[in-house]
Amino acid sequence: MKRLLALTIAGLMLVALGGLPALAYGPGGAAEAAGRGQGAGTGTPVHDPSYILAGTPFTYSGTVSAVGYLNGGGLTLVTDSGSVTLYGLGPWWYWEQQGVNWPQVGAVITATGYTVELDGVATNILMTVTSDGQTIQLRDPDTGWPLWAGGRQ
Repeated sequence: MKRLLALTIAGLMLVALGGLPALAYGPGGAAEAAGRGQGAGTGTPVHDPSYILAGTPFTYSGTVSAVGYLNGGGLTLVTDSGSVTLYGLGPWWYWEQQGVNWPQVGAVITATGYTVELDGVATNILMTVTSDGQTIQLRDPDTGWPLWAGGRQ
């Protein structure tokens, strides 16, 4: 009987303690706190093709000095006029599917894309990358949508 009582109390404590984090988020719990893209809309629309394609076109050539590996992390390129960071590499598996090697530090590449203002900061969004004679198209040239993204294009 004591064992049953102890297990019941332990179970109730777990339920009570497990619910505390949800209370910290407010009445809607973690799902509400995390948002669903229905906020005030004050951020810059990164994937709005009219926004990206309306940017200033760029072409940079240089040597890769750093590569971000998490889903489109930035690539830093050292050019004749200084270093630039380029965003929108896409995931590694897209590069693999296209038969193009993921950029490595030390590689000489040519990159094209558009410079857009995101939250007040000039940001270079990639469209293509050429390395070792291989070119990968990262975004649709007519719509601006990332080619690795399913569905909406």
